[in-house]
Amino acid sequence: MNRISVFVESPRTPLAIAILAFFGSIVFSVFIYPTIADPLQSNVAGDGYDQLAFGLYQSGTLGFYPNPQPTLVRGPAYPAFVALLLFLGESWYPLSVQVGQAVLHSLTTALCFAI
Repeated sequence: MNRISVFVESPRTPLAIAILAFFGSIVFSVFIYPTIADPLQSNVAGDGYDQLAFGLYQSGTLGFYPNPQPTLVRGPAYPAFVALLLFLGESWYPLSVQVGQAVLHSLTTALCFAI
C-alpha cells in the first residue's frame, strides 16, 4: 500500500481535511482577501447577505436593512446564520462571520470527503 491510499482510507482523514479547510478559510478571509479587496474595488459584504442578516437581527424581518420591508430575493438560512452570529457578538463583526463561515467551509469539506 502506498502512503496516499493509507491517508485516504484513514478514519481521521475527514477531520484532517476539515482542519486544513478551516485554517485555509481563515487565512484567506482574514489575511489575503483584505489586501486584494481594495484594488478590486470589492468589500467583505458585497452580496447583500449582511443587510438581510442585520434586518433579521434588528427588526426580525428578512428585509434589506435599514428597510424593514420583507423580501423573497434570497433564502433565509444563511442570513439567519449571520444574524445568530451578530446576536452572539455584534462587536466582533465581520470577524465573527468570517470564523463562522470558516466553520461552514470545514464542515462542508469534511462531509464531501466522507461521502
